[in-house]
Amino acid sequence: MFRPRMMAFAVLAIVLALPGLAQAQGYYVVDYFDNAGAFPDGTVRISNPGLVPGTASGVGDQCALIYVFDKDQQLAECCGCRITPNGLIKLSVNNDLTSNALTGVSPVRGTFVVVASNPNATAVNPAPAGSSPGCQPGLPAIQAAQSSVGSIAAWSTHVQDTGELTEGNFVAGGNNTTANSDRSVVATAGFAAKCLTNSIVNGSGHGLCSCPTEDPPAVDPPPLPLPGLSLTGIPRGSFQD
Repeated sequence: MFRPRMMAFAVLAIVLALPGLAQAQGYYVVDYFDNAGAFPDGTVRISNPGLVPGTASGVGDQCALIYVFDKDQQLAECCGCRITPNGLIKLSVNNDLTSNALTGVSPVRGTFVVVASNPNATAVNPAPAGSSPGCQPGLPAIQAAQSSVGSIAAWSTHVQDTGELTEGNFVAGGNNTTANSDRSVVATAGFAAKCLTNSIVNGSGHGLCSCPTEDPPAVDPPPLPLPGLSLTGIPRGSFQD
């Protein structure tokens, strides 16, 4: 019983004890959900704009570390979804995000928290079932010091009490201003610690949301052949005397 708690505290202590690491993370976005389980189904769309500040190339895969909180503020599910540059994933609220709650009872309303991260899973700490390779929601996010909430973009549809669907974008839950950066680091480390202890270590398969397959990239058509200089291929009337 005490071992999982010690693991969670150890994760949090390591994050806060390393100044360089603490500065390199801490930013997230938040949105609400309501009437989950009803029809129509709500959706969450997350995109990686393709920019990863602090990397040599400036581009790369991103992890969207997702934490689903019930209306009673308890963590219901968590997972990490990998998104390629300029890629897009679409998650079902009913099927991907709320159907495998830790308590066995799917939350009807609550909040989604999405933390941007560079891939953070290793062979020692692999991603749990339902998550993408390289994206471990039970470990703190890895973000460059100059990163911000703009490193990922997220939108969701909301099922209103009337059954009407509305759509909006996630709002900033943390930013890189001096006043909020430290609190953001503590918050994101807390999300990871809860996910590790409650869902990954003690969940017995429950408490883990599921990442969908990323929309495949479009295949560009082959380039058209350059037109020849032969006049035989020029339509009649192209030249006038």
